[in-house]
Amino acid sequence: MTLSAVLSAIEGIQTAAPSLNRAVVVVVSAVILVALFSCQRFGTHRVSSVFSPIMALWLITTPIVAAYNIATFYPGIFRAFSPAHIYYFFKQNKKNAWLMLGGTILCITGAEAMYADMGHFDKRSIQLAFTTMVYPSVLVTYAGQTAYLIKHPQDHREGFFKMVPKKVYWPVFVVATLAAIVASQGLISATFSIIKQSTALHYLPRVKLVHTSENKEGQIYSPEVNYALMVLCLAVVFGFRKSGDIGNAFGECSFPPIVSTRLLQRLRVLHQFQCLLFLVFLILQDDCECGTGVAVVAVMLITTCLISLVMLVIWQTPVVLVIPFFLLFIVVEGTYMSAVVTKVPQGGWLPFAVSLIVTLIMFSWNMGCQTKVHYEMRNKITKEKLGELLAHGGSARVPGICFFYTNLLHGVPPIIGHYVRNVRSLHRVLVFTTIRWMPVRRVLPAERFLVGRVGFSGVYRCVARYGYRDVLQMQNDEFVDQFVATLSAYIMATEQTNITSIPQSLEDNKLSPLAIASEVAELKQAKVDGPVYVLGRSELTVSKNTRMATRIFVGVVYRFLEANCRSEVSTMDIPYAQYLELGMLYDII
Repeated sequence: MTLSAVLSAIEGIQTAAPSLNRAVVVVVSAVILVALFSCQRFGTHRVSSVFSPIMALWLITTPIVAAYNIATFYPGIFRAFSPAHIYYFFKQNKKNAWLMLGGTILCITGAEAMYADMGHFDKRSIQLAFTTMVYPSVLVTYAGQTAYLIKHPQDHREGFFKMVPKKVYWPVFVVATLAAIVASQGLISATFSIIKQSTALHYLPRVKLVHTSENKEGQIYSPEVNYALMVLCLAVVFGFRKSGDIGNAFGECSFPPIVSTRLLQRLRVLHQFQCLLFLVFLILQDDCECGTGVAVVAVMLITTCLISLVMLVIWQTPVVLVIPFFLLFIVVEGTYMSAVVTKVPQGGWLPFAVSLIVTLIMFSWNMGCQTKVHYEMRNKITKEKLGELLAHGGSARVPGICFFYTNLLHGVPPIIGHYVRNVRSLHRVLVFTTIRWMPVRRVLPAERFLVGRVGFSGVYRCVARYGYRDVLQMQNDEFVDQFVATLSAYIMATEQTNITSIPQSLEDNKLSPLAIASEVAELKQAKVDGPVYVLGRSELTVSKNTRMATRIFVGVVYRFLEANCRSEVSTMDIPYAQYLELGMLYDII
Protein backbone atom coordinates (compact mmCIF):
# COMPACT_ATOMS: atom_id res chain seq x y z
CA MET A 1 0.00 0.00 0.00
CA THR A 2 0.99 3.65 -0.42
CA LEU A 3 1.60 4.32 3.25
CA SER A 4 3.39 1.01 3.86
CA ALA A 5 5.79 1.55 0.96
CA VAL A 6 6.60 5.14 1.89
CA LEU A 7 6.91 4.47 5.63
CA SER A 8 9.14 1.43 5.15
CA ALA A 9 11.43 3.46 2.85
CA ILE A 10 11.70 6.38 5.28
CA GLU A 11 12.47 3.95 8.11
CA GLY A 12 15.89 3.72 6.48
CA ILE A 13 16.72 6.99 8.23
CA GLN A 14 16.29 5.30 11.60
CA THR A 15 18.41 2.39 10.45
CA ALA A 16 21.32 4.76 9.78
CA ALA A 17 20.65 6.78 12.94
CA PRO A 18 19.12 4.47 15.61
CA SER A 19 18.93 7.31 18.15
CA LEU A 20 16.50 9.19 15.92
CA ASN A 21 13.02 9.52 17.35
CA ARG A 22 10.28 7.44 15.71
CA ALA A 23 8.14 10.60 15.48
CA VAL A 24 10.57 12.06 12.91
CA VAL A 25 10.08 9.06 10.62
CA VAL A 26 6.31 9.32 10.95
CA VAL A 27 6.26 13.08 10.24
CA VAL A 28 8.57 12.80 7.22
CA SER A 29 6.40 9.97 5.84
CA ALA A 30 3.27 12.07 6.38
CA VAL A 31 4.79 15.04 4.54
CA ILE A 32 5.70 12.84 1.56
CA LEU A 33 2.19 11.36 1.49
CA VAL A 34 0.56 14.80 1.57
CA ALA A 35 2.81 15.99 -1.27
CA LEU A 36 2.10 12.83 -3.27
CA PHE A 37 -1.67 13.12 -2.97
CA SER A 38 -1.58 16.87 -3.63
CA CYS A 39 0.12 16.29 -6.98
CA GLN A 40 -2.52 13.87 -8.25
CA ARG A 41 -4.67 16.62 -9.76
CA PHE A 42 -1.95 17.36 -12.33
CA GLY A 43 -2.20 13.85 -13.78
CA THR A 44 0.40 11.11 -13.99
CA HIS A 45 1.32 11.95 -17.58
CA ARG A 46 3.07 15.13 -16.39
CA VAL A 47 5.48 13.27 -14.13
CA SER A 48 5.55 9.85 -15.77
CA SER A 49 8.67 10.77 -17.74
CA VAL A 50 10.71 10.42 -14.54
CA PHE A 51 9.02 7.20 -13.39
CA SER A 52 10.80 4.88 -15.78
CA PRO A 53 14.34 6.16 -15.01
CA ILE A 54 13.67 5.88 -11.27
CA MET A 55 12.36 2.33 -11.50
CA ALA A 56 15.16 1.33 -13.90
CA LEU A 57 17.70 2.75 -11.45
CA TRP A 58 16.03 0.84 -8.61
CA LEU A 59 15.96 -2.45 -10.51
CA ILE A 60 19.65 -2.06 -11.39
CA THR A 61 20.88 -0.76 -8.02
CA THR A 62 19.38 -3.41 -5.76
CA PRO A 63 20.82 -6.43 -7.67
CA ILE A 64 24.26 -4.80 -7.60
CA VAL A 65 24.04 -4.38 -3.81
CA ALA A 66 22.70 -7.92 -3.54
CA ALA A 67 25.52 -9.32 -5.67
CA TYR A 68 28.03 -7.70 -3.30
CA ASN A 69 26.37 -9.40 -0.30
CA ILE A 70 26.26 -12.76 -2.09
CA ALA A 71 29.94 -12.60 -2.93
CA THR A 72 30.88 -11.38 0.56
CA PHE A 73 28.71 -13.48 2.87
CA TYR A 74 27.32 -16.59 1.16
CA PRO A 75 28.22 -17.34 -2.48
CA GLY A 76 26.27 -20.62 -2.39
CA ILE A 77 22.92 -18.96 -1.79
CA PHE A 78 21.61 -19.93 -5.21
CA ARG A 79 21.41 -23.53 -4.06
CA ALA A 80 18.24 -22.40 -2.28
CA PHE A 81 16.45 -22.55 -5.64
CA SER A 82 16.46 -26.34 -5.40
CA PRO A 83 12.97 -27.67 -4.49
CA ALA A 84 14.63 -30.20 -2.20
CA HIS A 85 15.09 -27.48 0.40
CA ILE A 86 11.32 -27.28 0.78
CA TYR A 87 11.35 -30.82 2.13
CA TYR A 88 14.35 -30.14 4.40
CA PHE A 89 12.74 -26.95 5.67
CA PHE A 90 9.54 -28.67 6.79
CA LYS A 91 11.38 -31.71 8.11
CA GLN A 92 13.58 -29.61 10.36
CA ASN A 93 11.09 -26.96 11.54
CA LYS A 94 7.80 -28.90 11.46
CA LYS A 95 5.00 -26.69 12.89
CA ASN A 96 7.19 -23.59 12.88
CA ALA A 97 7.80 -24.11 9.17
CA TRP A 98 4.07 -23.99 8.57
CA LEU A 99 3.76 -20.77 10.59
CA MET A 100 6.70 -19.22 8.72
CA LEU A 101 4.93 -19.67 5.40
CA GLY A 102 3.28 -16.33 6.11
CA GLY A 103 6.64 -14.64 5.73
CA THR A 104 7.08 -15.91 2.19
CA ILE A 105 3.97 -14.03 1.08
CA LEU A 106 6.18 -10.95 0.91
CA CYS A 107 7.99 -12.48 -2.04
CA ILE A 108 4.91 -12.51 -4.25
CA THR A 109 2.79 -9.59 -3.10
CA GLY A 110 3.20 -6.61 -5.37
CA ALA A 111 3.76 -8.60 -8.55
CA GLU A 112 0.05 -8.48 -9.34
CA ALA A 113 0.04 -4.68 -8.96
CA MET A 114 1.61 -4.48 -12.42
CA TYR A 115 -1.81 -5.33 -13.82
CA ALA A 116 -3.48 -2.50 -11.94
CA ASP A 117 -2.51 0.20 -14.44
CA MET A 118 -3.63 -1.24 -17.75
CA GLY A 119 -4.89 2.26 -18.56
CA HIS A 120 -1.27 3.43 -18.63
CA PHE A 121 0.55 0.48 -20.24
CA ASP A 122 -0.38 -2.28 -22.63
CA LYS A 123 -0.13 -5.99 -21.87
CA ARG A 124 3.01 -6.62 -23.93
CA SER A 125 5.05 -3.89 -22.23
CA ILE A 126 4.10 -5.25 -18.79
CA GLN A 127 5.09 -8.79 -19.80
CA LEU A 128 8.44 -7.67 -21.18
CA ALA A 129 9.23 -5.48 -18.17
CA PHE A 130 8.44 -8.28 -15.74
CA THR A 131 10.33 -11.09 -17.47
CA THR A 132 13.43 -9.10 -18.47
CA MET A 133 13.93 -6.74 -15.52
CA VAL A 134 11.57 -7.04 -12.56
CA TYR A 135 11.66 -10.79 -11.96
CA PRO A 136 15.45 -11.28 -12.34
CA SER A 137 16.11 -8.19 -10.21
CA VAL A 138 13.79 -9.38 -7.43
CA LEU A 139 15.32 -12.87 -7.37
CA VAL A 140 18.87 -11.54 -7.09
CA THR A 141 17.86 -8.95 -4.49
CA TYR A 142 16.15 -11.52 -2.28
CA ALA A 143 19.10 -13.85 -2.67
CA GLY A 144 21.51 -11.10 -1.60
CA GLN A 145 19.36 -10.14 1.36
CA THR A 146 19.16 -13.79 2.43
CA ALA A 147 22.94 -14.17 2.10
CA TYR A 148 23.41 -11.22 4.44
CA LEU A 149 20.87 -12.50 6.99
CA ILE A 150 22.49 -15.93 7.12
CA LYS A 151 25.54 -14.26 8.65
CA HIS A 152 23.58 -11.56 10.52
CA PRO A 153 20.30 -13.13 11.71
CA GLN A 154 19.85 -10.43 14.36
CA ASP A 155 19.14 -7.90 11.59
CA HIS A 156 16.12 -9.71 10.21
CA ARG A 157 13.72 -6.84 11.00
CA GLU A 158 15.68 -4.37 8.83
CA GLY A 159 17.28 -6.77 6.41
CA PHE A 160 17.26 -4.59 3.31
CA PHE A 161 18.86 -1.41 4.67
CA LYS A 162 21.25 -3.39 6.87
CA MET A 163 22.71 -5.18 3.85
CA VAL A 164 23.54 -1.90 2.07
CA PRO A 165 27.25 -0.96 2.46
CA LYS A 166 27.81 2.29 4.35
CA LYS A 167 29.61 3.97 1.45
CA VAL A 168 26.53 3.78 -0.77
CA TYR A 169 23.89 3.83 1.96
CA TRP A 170 22.44 7.29 1.37
CA PRO A 171 22.32 7.05 -2.46
CA VAL A 172 20.47 3.72 -2.11
CA PHE A 173 18.17 5.28 0.49
CA VAL A 174 17.26 8.10 -1.92
CA VAL A 175 16.61 5.61 -4.73
CA ALA A 176 14.51 3.44 -2.41
CA THR A 177 12.41 6.43 -1.33
CA LEU A 178 11.83 7.56 -4.92
CA ALA A 179 10.94 4.01 -5.94
CA ALA A 180 8.45 3.79 -3.06
CA ILE A 181 6.82 7.02 -4.23
CA VAL A 182 6.58 5.73 -7.81
CA ALA A 183 5.10 2.44 -6.59
CA SER A 184 2.62 4.35 -4.46
CA GLN A 185 1.62 6.44 -7.46
CA GLY A 186 0.81 3.27 -9.37
CA LEU A 187 -1.47 2.06 -6.60
CA ILE A 188 -3.21 5.43 -6.29
CA SER A 189 -3.84 5.51 -10.04
CA ALA A 190 -5.17 1.96 -9.85
CA THR A 191 -7.58 3.02 -7.12
CA PHE A 192 -8.95 5.77 -9.36
CA SER A 193 -9.40 3.22 -12.13
CA ILE A 194 -11.24 0.82 -9.82
CA ILE A 195 -13.52 3.59 -8.59
CA LYS A 196 -14.38 4.49 -12.17
CA GLN A 197 -15.20 0.87 -13.05
CA SER A 198 -17.25 0.43 -9.89
CA THR A 199 -19.34 3.54 -10.49
CA ALA A 200 -19.87 2.56 -14.15
CA LEU A 201 -21.20 -0.82 -13.01
CA HIS A 202 -23.38 0.82 -10.34
CA TYR A 203 -21.48 -0.61 -7.39
CA LEU A 204 -20.55 2.78 -5.90
CA PRO A 205 -22.28 6.18 -5.76
CA ARG A 206 -21.31 8.90 -8.24
CA VAL A 207 -18.00 10.70 -7.72
CA LYS A 208 -16.29 13.41 -9.72
CA LEU A 209 -13.93 11.95 -12.32
CA VAL A 210 -11.46 14.11 -14.24
CA HIS A 211 -9.58 12.76 -17.26
CA THR A 212 -6.05 14.12 -17.07
CA SER A 213 -4.79 12.88 -20.43
CA GLU A 214 -5.86 13.75 -23.96
CA ASN A 215 -4.91 10.33 -25.32
CA LYS A 216 -5.36 7.80 -22.50
CA GLU A 217 -8.86 7.06 -21.22
CA GLY A 218 -7.47 5.19 -18.21
CA GLN A 219 -5.59 8.20 -16.78
CA ILE A 220 -8.16 9.73 -14.46
CA TYR A 221 -8.33 11.63 -11.19
CA SER A 222 -11.03 11.85 -8.56
CA PRO A 223 -10.57 14.65 -6.02
CA GLU A 224 -13.05 13.16 -3.56
CA VAL A 225 -11.42 9.72 -3.60
CA ASN A 226 -7.93 11.24 -3.59
CA TYR A 227 -8.37 13.27 -0.42
CA ALA A 228 -10.34 10.53 1.30
CA LEU A 229 -7.42 8.17 0.68
CA MET A 230 -4.99 10.78 1.96
CA VAL A 231 -6.88 11.22 5.22
CA LEU A 232 -7.14 7.45 5.74
CA CYS A 233 -3.43 6.96 4.99
CA LEU A 234 -2.40 9.67 7.43
CA ALA A 235 -4.69 8.24 10.10
CA VAL A 236 -3.13 4.79 9.71
CA VAL A 237 0.44 6.16 9.65
CA PHE A 238 -0.08 8.10 12.88
CA GLY A 239 -2.05 5.24 14.39
CA PHE A 240 0.31 2.32 13.65
CA ARG A 241 3.61 4.25 13.32
CA LYS A 242 5.51 1.16 12.06
CA SER A 243 5.50 -0.42 8.61
CA GLY A 244 5.55 -3.88 10.18
CA ASP A 245 2.29 -3.22 12.00
CA ILE A 246 0.80 -1.75 8.84
CA GLY A 247 1.94 -4.84 6.99
CA ASN A 248 -0.05 -7.03 9.36
CA ALA A 249 -3.07 -4.76 9.08
CA PHE A 250 -3.08 -3.95 5.39
CA GLY A 251 -1.23 -6.89 4.00
CA GLU A 252 -4.51 -8.26 2.96
CA CYS A 253 -5.23 -6.16 -0.06
CA SER A 254 -3.94 -6.87 -3.47
CA PHE A 255 -5.03 -6.65 -7.07
CA PRO A 256 -6.17 -9.90 -8.69
CA PRO A 257 -5.17 -9.49 -12.35
CA ILE A 258 -7.60 -12.11 -13.60
CA VAL A 259 -10.71 -10.10 -12.69
CA SER A 260 -11.44 -7.45 -15.33
CA THR A 261 -14.41 -5.18 -15.83
CA ARG A 262 -15.60 -7.17 -18.82
CA LEU A 263 -15.41 -10.38 -16.82
CA LEU A 264 -17.34 -8.83 -13.95
CA GLN A 265 -20.03 -7.65 -16.35
CA ARG A 266 -20.47 -11.22 -17.58
CA LEU A 267 -20.44 -12.69 -14.11
CA ARG A 268 -23.13 -10.33 -12.88
CA VAL A 269 -25.71 -12.64 -14.44
CA LEU A 270 -24.69 -15.27 -11.91
CA HIS A 271 -26.62 -13.76 -9.03
CA GLN A 272 -25.70 -16.46 -6.56
CA PHE A 273 -22.06 -15.34 -6.69
CA GLN A 274 -22.86 -11.65 -6.31
CA CYS A 275 -21.60 -11.37 -2.74
CA LEU A 276 -18.33 -12.95 -3.78
CA LEU A 277 -17.93 -10.40 -6.56
CA PHE A 278 -18.58 -7.59 -4.11
CA LEU A 279 -15.77 -8.87 -1.93
CA VAL A 280 -13.42 -8.97 -4.92
CA PHE A 281 -14.34 -5.40 -5.82
CA LEU A 282 -13.78 -4.38 -2.25
CA ILE A 283 -10.34 -5.94 -2.08
CA LEU A 284 -9.48 -4.25 -5.35
CA GLN A 285 -10.38 -0.91 -3.91
CA ASP A 286 -7.81 -0.84 -1.14
CA ASP A 287 -4.88 -2.08 -3.25
CA CYS A 288 -2.27 -2.48 -0.57
CA GLU A 289 1.27 -3.75 -0.62
CA CYS A 290 2.52 -5.49 2.46
CA GLY A 291 4.55 -8.08 4.31
CA THR A 292 2.19 -10.74 5.47
CA GLY A 293 -1.58 -10.81 5.63
CA VAL A 294 -4.67 -12.85 5.29
CA ALA A 295 -6.34 -11.16 2.33
CA VAL A 296 -3.30 -11.44 0.07
CA VAL A 297 -4.02 -15.14 0.04
CA ALA A 298 -7.77 -14.50 0.22
CA VAL A 299 -7.50 -12.68 -3.11
CA MET A 300 -5.77 -15.72 -4.58
CA LEU A 301 -8.48 -18.01 -3.25
CA ILE A 302 -11.25 -15.82 -4.64
CA THR A 303 -9.46 -15.53 -7.98
CA THR A 304 -9.14 -19.31 -8.18
CA CYS A 305 -12.84 -19.73 -7.47
CA LEU A 306 -13.80 -17.09 -10.02
CA ILE A 307 -11.56 -18.34 -12.81
CA SER A 308 -12.83 -21.86 -12.22
CA LEU A 309 -16.34 -20.49 -12.53
CA VAL A 310 -15.42 -18.68 -15.75
CA MET A 311 -13.88 -21.85 -17.17
CA LEU A 312 -17.13 -23.73 -16.55
CA VAL A 313 -19.74 -21.12 -17.46
CA ILE A 314 -18.12 -18.88 -20.08
CA TRP A 315 -15.27 -20.86 -21.63
CA GLN A 316 -17.25 -24.12 -21.47
CA THR A 317 -14.12 -26.01 -20.31
CA PRO A 318 -14.73 -29.71 -19.56
CA VAL A 319 -15.20 -30.46 -15.88
CA VAL A 320 -12.41 -33.06 -15.94
CA LEU A 321 -9.95 -30.25 -16.73
CA VAL A 322 -11.40 -27.70 -14.31
CA ILE A 323 -11.28 -29.99 -11.26
CA PRO A 324 -7.47 -30.63 -11.34
CA PHE A 325 -6.82 -26.92 -11.87
CA PHE A 326 -9.08 -25.98 -8.98
CA LEU A 327 -7.71 -28.61 -6.57
CA LEU A 328 -4.06 -27.78 -7.32
CA PHE A 329 -4.40 -24.08 -6.61
CA ILE A 330 -6.89 -24.38 -3.77
CA VAL A 331 -4.58 -26.78 -1.86
CA VAL A 332 -1.54 -24.52 -2.21
CA GLU A 333 -3.42 -21.33 -1.45
CA GLY A 334 -5.41 -22.99 1.34
CA THR A 335 -2.15 -23.99 3.02
CA TYR A 336 -0.90 -20.43 2.89
CA MET A 337 -4.23 -19.15 4.17
CA SER A 338 -4.09 -21.44 7.19
CA ALA A 339 -0.61 -20.10 7.98
CA VAL A 340 -1.27 -16.39 7.66
CA VAL A 341 -4.68 -16.32 9.35
CA THR A 342 -2.82 -15.97 12.66
CA LYS A 343 -2.02 -12.37 11.66
CA VAL A 344 -5.60 -11.21 12.13
CA PRO A 345 -5.25 -10.36 15.85
CA GLN A 346 -2.02 -8.46 15.11
CA GLY A 347 -3.74 -5.80 13.02
CA GLY A 348 -5.39 -7.81 10.28
CA TRP A 349 -8.79 -6.97 11.75
CA LEU A 350 -8.61 -3.40 10.41
CA PRO A 351 -9.07 -4.09 6.67
CA PHE A 352 -11.75 -6.62 7.52
CA ALA A 353 -13.66 -3.95 9.42
CA VAL A 354 -13.26 -1.52 6.52
CA SER A 355 -14.21 -4.30 4.12
CA LEU A 356 -17.51 -4.91 5.88
CA ILE A 357 -18.41 -1.22 5.66
CA VAL A 358 -17.47 -0.86 1.98
CA THR A 359 -19.15 -4.16 1.10
CA LEU A 360 -22.34 -2.90 2.73
CA ILE A 361 -22.13 0.29 0.67
CA MET A 362 -21.46 -1.54 -2.61
CA PHE A 363 -24.11 -4.19 -2.07
CA SER A 364 -26.74 -1.66 -1.03
CA TRP A 365 -26.01 0.76 -3.88
CA ASN A 366 -26.07 -1.97 -6.52
CA MET A 367 -29.23 -3.49 -5.09
CA GLY A 368 -30.94 -0.10 -5.01
CA CYS A 369 -29.93 0.73 -8.60
CA GLN A 370 -31.11 -2.64 -9.88
CA THR A 371 -34.39 -2.34 -7.97
CA LYS A 372 -35.01 1.11 -9.46
CA VAL A 373 -34.26 -0.07 -13.01
CA HIS A 374 -36.55 -3.08 -12.63
CA TYR A 375 -39.35 -0.86 -11.32
CA GLU A 376 -39.02 1.56 -14.25
CA MET A 377 -38.98 -1.29 -16.76
CA ARG A 378 -42.11 -2.82 -15.24
CA ASN A 379 -43.96 0.47 -15.03
CA LYS A 380 -42.69 2.33 -18.07
CA ILE A 381 -45.31 4.25 -20.03
CA THR A 382 -46.45 2.75 -23.30
CA LYS A 383 -47.01 4.78 -26.44
CA GLU A 384 -50.78 4.57 -25.99
CA LYS A 385 -50.58 5.70 -22.37
CA LEU A 386 -48.31 8.59 -23.36
CA GLY A 387 -50.90 9.69 -25.90
CA GLU A 388 -53.54 9.81 -23.18
CA LEU A 389 -51.28 11.86 -20.91
CA LEU A 390 -50.50 14.30 -23.71
CA ALA A 391 -54.20 14.65 -24.46
CA HIS A 392 -54.89 15.59 -20.84
CA GLY A 393 -52.06 18.10 -20.77
CA GLY A 394 -52.46 19.29 -24.34
CA SER A 395 -54.70 22.24 -23.48
CA ALA A 396 -51.90 23.85 -21.46
CA ARG A 397 -48.84 23.68 -23.73
CA VAL A 398 -46.47 26.44 -22.64
CA PRO A 399 -43.78 28.02 -24.84
CA GLY A 400 -40.26 26.64 -24.79
CA ILE A 401 -38.39 23.36 -25.05
CA CYS A 402 -38.17 20.87 -22.17
CA PHE A 403 -35.33 18.36 -21.90
CA PHE A 404 -36.51 15.51 -19.69
CA TYR A 405 -33.55 13.32 -18.69
CA THR A 406 -34.01 9.57 -18.41
CA ASN A 407 -31.76 6.50 -18.44
CA LEU A 408 -34.29 4.48 -20.40
CA LEU A 409 -33.37 4.31 -24.06
CA HIS A 410 -36.58 2.47 -24.98
CA GLY A 411 -39.88 3.51 -23.51
CA VAL A 412 -40.90 6.39 -21.25
CA PRO A 413 -40.14 6.32 -17.50
CA PRO A 414 -43.11 6.35 -15.09
CA ILE A 415 -42.06 9.69 -13.64
CA ILE A 416 -43.34 11.37 -16.83
CA GLY A 417 -46.89 10.38 -15.90
CA HIS A 418 -46.30 11.75 -12.42
CA TYR A 419 -45.14 15.03 -13.97
CA VAL A 420 -48.15 15.42 -16.29
CA ARG A 421 -50.71 14.50 -13.63
CA ASN A 422 -49.35 17.03 -11.13
CA VAL A 423 -48.07 19.91 -13.26
CA ARG A 424 -50.96 19.61 -15.77
CA SER A 425 -49.04 21.42 -18.46
CA LEU A 426 -46.36 20.62 -21.01
CA HIS A 427 -43.92 22.61 -23.08
CA ARG A 428 -44.57 22.82 -26.78
CA VAL A 429 -41.46 20.75 -27.40
CA LEU A 430 -40.74 17.84 -25.08
CA VAL A 431 -37.48 15.91 -25.49
CA PHE A 432 -36.70 12.66 -23.65
CA THR A 433 -32.93 12.92 -23.32
CA THR A 434 -30.46 10.15 -22.50
CA ILE A 435 -26.75 10.82 -21.89
CA ARG A 436 -24.26 8.18 -23.02
CA TRP A 437 -20.49 8.30 -22.43
CA MET A 438 -18.43 6.70 -25.18
CA PRO A 439 -14.95 5.12 -24.86
CA VAL A 440 -13.40 7.68 -27.22
CA ARG A 441 -11.59 10.95 -26.57
CA ARG A 442 -14.15 13.21 -28.20
CA VAL A 443 -17.36 12.79 -30.17
CA LEU A 444 -17.64 14.95 -33.27
CA PRO A 445 -20.41 17.59 -33.06
CA ALA A 446 -22.03 16.11 -36.17
CA GLU A 447 -22.25 12.73 -34.42
CA ARG A 448 -23.26 14.05 -31.00
CA PHE A 449 -27.00 13.42 -31.16
CA LEU A 450 -29.26 10.59 -32.21
CA VAL A 451 -32.74 12.03 -32.56
CA GLY A 452 -36.21 10.92 -33.57
CA ARG A 453 -39.93 11.35 -33.03
CA VAL A 454 -41.77 9.46 -30.35
CA GLY A 455 -44.95 9.56 -32.39
CA PHE A 456 -46.72 12.69 -31.22
CA SER A 457 -46.53 16.33 -32.18
CA GLY A 458 -43.67 18.13 -30.44
CA VAL A 459 -42.43 15.02 -28.63
CA TYR A 460 -38.95 13.69 -29.46
CA ARG A 461 -36.27 11.39 -28.16
CA CYS A 462 -32.58 12.29 -28.05
CA VAL A 463 -29.45 10.32 -27.22
CA ALA A 464 -26.53 12.68 -26.52
CA ARG A 465 -23.13 11.02 -26.83
CA TYR A 466 -19.95 12.33 -25.21
CA GLY A 467 -16.33 11.22 -25.13
CA TYR A 468 -14.24 11.06 -21.96
CA ARG A 469 -12.61 14.42 -22.73
CA ASP A 470 -15.84 16.15 -23.74
CA VAL A 471 -17.39 18.60 -21.31
CA LEU A 472 -21.11 18.28 -20.65
CA GLN A 473 -21.90 21.99 -20.59
CA MET A 474 -25.44 23.36 -20.26
CA GLN A 475 -24.58 26.88 -19.09
CA ASN A 476 -24.39 28.27 -22.62
CA ASP A 477 -26.56 27.68 -25.67
CA GLU A 478 -24.22 25.25 -27.40
CA PHE A 479 -26.13 22.13 -26.33
CA VAL A 480 -29.52 23.52 -27.40
CA ASP A 481 -28.16 24.92 -30.66
CA GLN A 482 -26.56 21.61 -31.65
CA PHE A 483 -29.67 19.66 -30.74
CA VAL A 484 -32.06 21.94 -32.65
CA ALA A 485 -29.79 21.91 -35.70
CA THR A 486 -29.55 18.11 -35.64
CA LEU A 487 -33.27 17.62 -35.10
CA SER A 488 -34.18 20.16 -37.80
CA ALA A 489 -31.94 18.38 -40.29
CA TYR A 490 -33.50 15.08 -39.26
CA ILE A 491 -37.04 16.37 -39.73
CA MET A 492 -36.30 17.99 -43.10
CA ALA A 493 -34.37 15.07 -44.50
CA THR A 494 -36.38 13.05 -46.97
CA GLU A 495 -34.02 10.11 -46.69
CA GLN A 496 -31.83 9.18 -43.71
CA THR A 497 -28.47 7.88 -44.80
CA ASN A 498 -27.68 6.51 -41.35
CA ILE A 499 -31.14 5.23 -40.47
CA THR A 500 -29.71 1.79 -39.70
CA SER A 501 -27.61 3.27 -36.89
CA ILE A 502 -30.65 4.74 -35.14
CA PRO A 503 -32.54 2.51 -32.67
CA GLN A 504 -35.95 1.44 -33.87
CA SER A 505 -37.68 3.47 -31.16
CA LEU A 506 -36.08 6.63 -32.57
CA GLU A 507 -37.40 6.24 -36.12
CA ASP A 508 -40.12 8.62 -37.27
CA ASN A 509 -43.11 8.52 -39.54
CA LYS A 510 -43.09 10.45 -42.81
CA LEU A 511 -44.96 13.75 -42.84
CA SER A 512 -46.08 16.11 -45.61
CA PRO A 513 -43.73 18.94 -46.65
CA LEU A 514 -46.09 21.53 -45.14
CA ALA A 515 -46.25 19.70 -41.83
CA ILE A 516 -42.46 19.34 -41.81
CA ALA A 517 -41.97 23.08 -42.38
CA SER A 518 -44.44 23.87 -39.59
CA GLU A 519 -42.71 21.45 -37.24
CA VAL A 520 -39.28 22.98 -37.90
CA ALA A 521 -40.64 26.49 -37.37
CA GLU A 522 -42.21 25.43 -34.06
CA LEU A 523 -38.93 23.86 -32.98
CA LYS A 524 -36.94 27.02 -33.72
CA GLN A 525 -39.50 29.15 -31.90
CA ALA A 526 -39.26 26.86 -28.87
CA LYS A 527 -35.50 27.41 -28.85
CA VAL A 528 -36.04 31.17 -28.83
CA ASP A 529 -38.49 30.85 -25.93
CA GLY A 530 -35.80 29.10 -23.93
CA PRO A 531 -34.98 25.62 -22.59
CA VAL A 532 -35.90 23.94 -19.32
CA TYR A 533 -34.00 20.91 -17.97
CA VAL A 534 -36.02 18.46 -15.91
CA LEU A 535 -34.41 15.68 -13.88
CA GLY A 536 -36.45 13.07 -12.09
CA ARG A 537 -35.48 12.22 -8.52
CA SER A 538 -37.10 8.96 -7.57
CA GLU A 539 -37.00 7.58 -4.04
CA LEU A 540 -37.53 3.94 -3.19
CA THR A 541 -39.97 3.12 -0.42
CA VAL A 542 -40.45 -0.30 1.10
CA SER A 543 -43.42 -1.70 2.96
CA LYS A 544 -43.54 -3.91 6.03
CA ASN A 545 -44.23 -6.89 3.77
CA THR A 546 -40.91 -6.45 1.98
CA ARG A 547 -38.08 -8.83 2.78
CA MET A 548 -35.92 -7.82 5.72
CA ALA A 549 -32.76 -7.68 3.56
CA THR A 550 -34.44 -5.33 1.07
CA ARG A 551 -35.68 -3.09 3.87
CA ILE A 552 -32.16 -2.77 5.27
CA PHE A 553 -30.09 -2.51 2.09
CA VAL A 554 -32.57 -0.50 -0.01
CA GLY A 555 -34.87 1.17 2.46
CA VAL A 556 -32.13 2.37 4.82
CA VAL A 557 -28.59 2.24 3.41
CA TYR A 558 -29.36 3.00 -0.25
CA ARG A 559 -31.71 5.86 0.56
CA PHE A 560 -29.10 7.36 2.90
CA LEU A 561 -26.40 7.13 0.22
CA GLU A 562 -28.66 8.55 -2.48
CA ALA A 563 -29.60 11.50 -0.28
CA ASN A 564 -25.95 12.35 0.42
CA CYS A 565 -24.07 11.44 -2.78
CA ARG A 566 -23.21 13.71 -5.68
CA SER A 567 -26.25 14.85 -7.64
CA GLU A 568 -26.57 14.32 -11.37
CA VAL A 569 -27.08 18.03 -11.92
CA SER A 570 -23.56 18.70 -10.64
CA THR A 571 -22.07 16.55 -13.41
CA MET A 572 -24.17 18.23 -16.14
CA ASP A 573 -23.46 21.84 -15.14
CA ILE A 574 -27.10 22.85 -15.65
CA PRO A 575 -27.97 26.49 -14.87
CA TYR A 576 -30.12 26.47 -11.77
CA ALA A 577 -32.49 29.08 -13.19
CA GLN A 578 -33.47 26.57 -15.90
CA TYR A 579 -33.37 23.44 -13.75
CA LEU A 580 -36.37 21.60 -12.37
CA GLU A 581 -36.16 18.51 -10.19
CA LEU A 582 -39.22 16.29 -9.97
CA GLY A 583 -39.62 13.81 -7.15
CA MET A 584 -41.55 10.55 -7.15
CA LEU A 585 -41.84 7.61 -4.77
CA TYR A 586 -41.26 4.11 -6.13
CA ASP A 587 -43.16 1.66 -3.95
CA ILE A 588 -41.20 -1.59 -3.73
CA ILE A 589 -43.43 -4.43 -2.55
